[in-house]
Amino acid sequence: MKSLIELVQESTALEQLLYESDGIITDEQTDSIITQWITEITSGIAVKADGYQFKMDSLESQATRLKDNAKKLTNTARSLENLAARLKDRLKSAMIQMNKLELEGNMYKYKLSSSATSIHIDDELKVPAIYTQIKTIVEIDKKLLKETIENGTEIAGVTLEKGFTLRTSVKK
Repeated sequence: MKSLIELVQESTALEQLLYESDGIITDEQTDSIITQWITEITSGIAVKADGYQFKMDSLESQATRLKDNAKKLTNTARSLENLAARLKDRLKSAMIQMNKLELEGNMYKYKLSSSATSIHIDDELKVPAIYTQIKTIVEIDKKLLKETIENGTEIAGVTLEKGFTLRTSVKK
């Protein structure tokens, strides 16, 4: 079967032929051939147009299905990342409870290293107003609290907590 482009080219050639003859065809055999040619081109273009629409619908359907799959895969990836983070936290917690800064597995070596201290607010109501910032909502200025406590001042309702970061490397 001819392509849509070939059918359009034939249609253009036929129009040119009819234009050059002023649409007058005196020979019955030629008239019959041209009529058959017009029918073939018209039906061929109709079939191709329908085929194009079928293919466009199919491609759009595939695109929608792939977008849905992408959303599902993104959600699955996010779940796997969250699970990995929970496993890492469990390993870190176990090392802290065992008071081990290093742990060697068969393939990997784990090491707890100190991270920057972080502010832990025990009771926001006990924190003096000087350590708050006024925004659309009131929140405690943890940076100022941290600096003040690190400089030796005790603040009611606030303690510094030492955190750990877990680094993983391939065992040599």
